[in-house]
Amino acid sequence: MEKWTKAGAFFLAGVFVAFGVSGCGDSGSNSVPPETGTNRVHMISAASGNITRAVERESLALPADNESFTLTMEAVEEEIIWYSDRPGREAGKGDLVKLINSWGSYYGETQPNAVLSFLIPGTQDMEILYLMLDRPEYDRTQKSLRLSGLILDSTKAISLEDLNFETCVLSILNNVGEEEDASTIIQHSGKAVISTTATNGEYMVSLEGLIPETVFVENAPGRNAYSETVGPFFVDQWEKRFAGGLPNASLYGITQSGENDIYILTLRDPIIDPQTNSIRYSASLLEREGDIPVSLEAAILLIDSSQGVEAIPDICGSTGGRTLFITNNCGTKSDACTDKKSVHVSSNTFQFEPACLQNLCAGSDPVTVNLPEGNNYAFWAGDYGSSTMCEINVGKGGGWDAYDLSFNKGFDIGMTLVAPKGMTVPKIVAKTNKAYGAYPLPSTLPDCWAAPCTQPNYSQPPVPGGTYHLYLCNQPDEEASTPGTYGCALNECPPGGDMNKCTDWKTLPCQGTPKLTGKDGCEETCPGT
Repeated sequence: MEKWTKAGAFFLAGVFVAFGVSGCGDSGSNSVPPETGTNRVHMISAASGNITRAVERESLALPADNESFTLTMEAVEEEIIWYSDRPGREAGKGDLVKLINSWGSYYGETQPNAVLSFLIPGTQDMEILYLMLDRPEYDRTQKSLRLSGLILDSTKAISLEDLNFETCVLSILNNVGEEEDASTIIQHSGKAVISTTATNGEYMVSLEGLIPETVFVENAPGRNAYSETVGPFFVDQWEKRFAGGLPNASLYGITQSGENDIYILTLRDPIIDPQTNSIRYSASLLEREGDIPVSLEAAILLIDSSQGVEAIPDICGSTGGRTLFITNNCGTKSDACTDKKSVHVSSNTFQFEPACLQNLCAGSDPVTVNLPEGNNYAFWAGDYGSSTMCEINVGKGGGWDAYDLSFNKGFDIGMTLVAPKGMTVPKIVAKTNKAYGAYPLPSTLPDCWAAPCTQPNYSQPPVPGGTYHLYLCNQPDEEASTPGTYGCALNECPPGGDMNKCTDWKTLPCQGTPKLTGKDGCEETCPGT
């Protein structure tokens, strides 16, 4: 999968044709009435398809820069699969005609979003389109389904006048309320395996040859998309993203017999293996079309409703909040910009790479970003899981700010964070992985690194108009790290992290407010402590 590509670059041509339908009942023991169907994801399979550019229709609310389309699905399976959004665990098989006749009951006046996937002709690559749909129209005698709408985003840019393909799946996502934020997670791999385990009813789902991007697409009425690299961050954020209940998911792909099978699952406990480029989940089964164990080629996994993509703050283009300057001092300044760093950012449960923080040249002027209120931010310049982090929590509506440097995810470079003038702790300097002004490495303080006796996290009401300044690889005149809440010796946090046995760090030599120069004898090993 290539970089998630804005669909405005597409050029598709064609004309929309309408058909009529007749009603039919749902099948499956877990069916629910249409009035509650808005929490359902519906999946439609077809043997082939065609997509062209459509004449714009007045019934569609057309966002700017999105291409209108007509999708024709041929040899459509009238038996569709549906499953409910979490926390529900319902799933079943239904009838395509009833879905179309109940369209207004399911989606009201809000056009739903959908995910269309198919093999790109002449290749083994999958194309995934993120769509906004108008009401579909079906010719039952020809088993031909036609839909119009907008292409909101895509995994690959395709510049074809008339695109034909085989074996496609259309997943129509459930709508959410106007006040809700929700997104569906898409993962794609060359192969997926569902295998049994020693526990009855429990399965192992493995995605092998994992495409490095995980894509998030919003459920309507949202229309945004976002991608992040699959890695430890995805695993770390799992419990936060799904604190309200484990997600349901659909996994589908091509079997050895050439059929496209769909499995509906509830997922938990993701584990990433970077050595084999795979991710695996523990799962329970809600619905299926094929046997287990099974191996699926060109597999796609849709995970229902995580946090909405709109929650990602635009720190490069926003105003207000807190101002942060970032300077790269890692290397030597040169006209060729041979020494450069790119800064990764996380906020809430999302990881992203702001354009204004990529390829920062050593010794260049600081880059300015603005941090909207009510978010917790982390900044690092290496691989997640092995890099030094700067963390700033920006309070909302007069709430307190908090800031720290952390080695909890590793250490790769020194950092200096200068707080707004007037803050109690004006500066944190971490030159090496023994800097006690930062959260320590787990290996350095194994008994209490996650919750030390007094955490090196500093908070107080924000200073009006104050600015933060983060220096990658510190400032040139800094000779030593600032002390922190541990003191200068590891024994200030006793084994087991018993806070009642912790000496007051403020009364120890070289403690208290960090010294700004680092030249007063308070080095990282503090004699006499």
